[in-house]
Amino acid sequence: MMRRLINLTLSLLCLVGLLSGVAQADTGPCNPEGGTVSASYDYGNNTITEPDQNAVGTIIPAIVLQAPSGSINIVCSCTGGPYQWLWLWGDTTLPLEETINGLNYFGVPGNEYLQVALESNTSGGTYYSFPFDGKHNYSATKAYKCGASNAIAIGSTHTGSMLRVTLRIKKSFIGSSYLASTYVGSTYWTIGDVAAPSHGSIAAVDMYISGSVTVPQNCTVNAGTQIVVPLGDIFSGDFTTAGDKAKNYTPKTFNVPVECNSVNAYAQLSLRVQGTPSSSQPQALETGNPDVGIVIADSDGKVLAPNDATTSTHFTLDASSKANVSLQTYPISTTGKAPGEGTFSSLALLRVDFD
Repeated sequence: MMRRLINLTLSLLCLVGLLSGVAQADTGPCNPEGGTVSASYDYGNNTITEPDQNAVGTIIPAIVLQAPSGSINIVCSCTGGPYQWLWLWGDTTLPLEETINGLNYFGVPGNEYLQVALESNTSGGTYYSFPFDGKHNYSATKAYKCGASNAIAIGSTHTGSMLRVTLRIKKSFIGSSYLASTYVGSTYWTIGDVAAPSHGSIAAVDMYISGSVTVPQNCTVNAGTQIVVPLGDIFSGDFTTAGDKAKNYTPKTFNVPVECNSVNAYAQLSLRVQGTPSSSQPQALETGNPDVGIVIADSDGKVLAPNDATTSTHFTLDASSKANVSLQTYPISTTGKAPGEGTFSSLALLRVDFD
């Protein structure tokens, strides 16, 4: 009996020793004081000079971008320390679409033509493709404390400040494709002798890219000037049913002259409508009158809903890389209510794409 008790006691002591050894190297997430900071990266305009490079799968060479210089203070949830290292994490909410040669290419919100791959750096000069887990910042001293404000520099070559951006064409386009202050990813920090199992829920920095890609092919609609289509006078009482055309109204037909450069003769193209849709009848454009919307349709009467690429109309260029596209337009009731008297108007953009 005495021997069993001694053996049991020694086993318990060994277990306690193992547990206390784990607790000595604590890790934890770091949250920014004052909330997440936004960092803007200027991609500029990247021009593709060869028409055959405007093709699905073309990878535009990477560009390294720097954020403006600044700093951010983070507070880390941990015990022990101080610690030598903070750990950088990269993450994004963009949808993953392709992985090529170790780079993850993500879809860009509001841009159907480009994919973006992101890599961020450590001060050691290594880049990591998003998303990536903890990479330490090469600190030489134990300078980072738990529960205290730790200053992190951004900009220049500091860890997490440089962004290597690679764009990939996923659909050929006409003219330019834009990234207008587009969110692409976030960086997070953790603390400890080793990387934590995961980063926290609050990003230190949200990264935004602005820029454009221009291709040699371009098309001009109506020689670059507005097309004005007068709809005429309509009785208020002719607007009776939400979604229906005004009674007895004959749609107005108009032509859209298109002239293209560096686009092959007889190429198949499409035209679509971009603008602000009516909140209650999204197939129509919004007007200054909440009870009236304006519909644009092709020559066969197919409605070209604003911002809906699936409702584009198709056409073929002639031998001179020109075309005349026939469209029609008419007003509809958006609410079923008789609209107030007065003038109304709407503005739309006509976009030409490869078919």
